[in-house]
Amino acid sequence: MDTRTDTTHEHLWNLGFDTIKELETDLGILASGKEEIYGCIFGRDSLITSLKLLRVYENTHDEYFAKLVRKILATLSDLQGKNINIESGEEPGKCIHEYRPNNHEHLTKRLEKPWFVYGDNIMRNYDSVDSTPLFLIACYRYFQLTNDQSFIDEYEKNIQQALTDIQTNAEKINNMQSQIETATSAEQIASSRYLNGIGLNTDITNAAVNLQRILLTRLQYEYQLCLAKIEYARLTGYRYW
Repeated sequence: MDTRTDTTHEHLWNLGFDTIKELETDLGILASGKEEIYGCIFGRDSLITSLKLLRVYENTHDEYFAKLVRKILATLSDLQGKNINIESGEEPGKCIHEYRPNNHEHLTKRLEKPWFVYGDNIMRNYDSVDSTPLFLIACYRYFQLTNDQSFIDEYEKNIQQALTDIQTNAEKINNMQSQIETATSAEQIASSRYLNGIGLNTDITNAAVNLQRILLTRLQYEYQLCLAKIEYARLTGYRYW
């Protein structure tokens, strides 16, 4: 390998490493610079970053990356949902989507559809389909590479709560069957009314869109449930075959 290639490789490594250090905080890692619009903790972004950092740790064995991932997972465990709040999407065991202790006025003070703020003036939002299964995946990958049993001992309850949240989605899937049947009937009625000259084409469109929305929501729940079950099984050592 020539000198120029070595220099380029070292430059890119240092650039990436310095960027990670700049985004690191006491709570984990930010999605962008602190003064930028995404300068806060995002569950999904933090977890995807954690999986990338674990790959670097696997290749370099640099403990910095493992410690950073542990800190990220610890913070997300602390921010896990504890109650049910439809305004923020919070559910017990659900992994947070966005956490803004400050600098959230552009979202929470706007006139149209302001985001929910808790009583402590912190913006916590849990409206994410994949953050919870990603949390389980990241926990598994971390333990797989570090064999950090103390992490499992300390956060086993959080892992179980995340799985419980996923299982709750299974109940939602069952409950959605009646919604699907109702929406299907509404679409059929709209079509019949249109053919009989007493309905509008837009009625058919609206009914069809509503049905597809419900079907998509059910598919998202099914995906989340399947993914989380697989990763929880891996984390606890269960083997399917």
